[in-house]
Amino acid sequence: LTIQFAMDQVQSGDTVFVRNGTYNEYVIFNQSGDSDQLITLSGYPNELVVLDGNNLNWRYGIDLGENDNLVIQDLTIRDYIRDGLRGFGVVGWGGNNNIIVKNLVLSLVGTPIKFAAAGSEISSNIQIKNITASSYDGAGIDLGPERIANVLIQNVILDGPMGGSDTSVDGIAVEDGDTISIQNVILRGHAGDGVDLKANNVTVQQVDARYYARDGAKLWGQ
Repeated sequence: LTIQFAMDQVQSGDTVFVRNGTYNEYVIFNQSGDSDQLITLSGYPNELVVLDGNNLNWRYGIDLGENDNLVIQDLTIRDYIRDGLRGFGVVGWGGNNNIIVKNLVLSLVGTPIKFAAAGSEISSNIQIKNITASSYDGAGIDLGPERIANVLIQNVILDGPMGGSDTSVDGIAVEDGDTISIQNVILRGHAGDGVDLKANNVTVQQVDARYYARDGAKLWGQ
């Protein structure tokens, strides 16, 4: 009767559909799909599925680990906090390739979406689409610090924390990247920049960024 039990059974090409309801748990991906047979976690079509971390004392809603070829879609993710510190709605810890994150509503976390790309691993082929996030503590979508490539961020609304001045609290940030496309995003608040891309081969289109302590858009790669 848990999402995690279902996720622990999946093989490449499988989809776990979660039916309407609020699920007081977190989800960990423990394996990768194949490049042509992704593993998918999805809310059931036209039903409201909520992952709620209230009282779990856990910092991550969905943890991708270092796995590849995954889809996360059609979910509401909220209220993940451990020992007084909020973490991530969706997090990948490095070397995550061929990931689709779409149709999510996130709130009451530290950073809604984070791909850490830690160590020497390069994360690539990441799609982040149709995301709405509000009432969170830090950056909106944070990619890095290590290299990340071939990223599409599209149709995103990030209503970040107002006030302060902190270069690490951006709406959308890439620390080291190549071939990054930002399209049709609305960004509010944050103590740093709206879009902060230290990356090569960048496209930024249709961005509405307001109420930032620093720059609306900062591009400082090649």
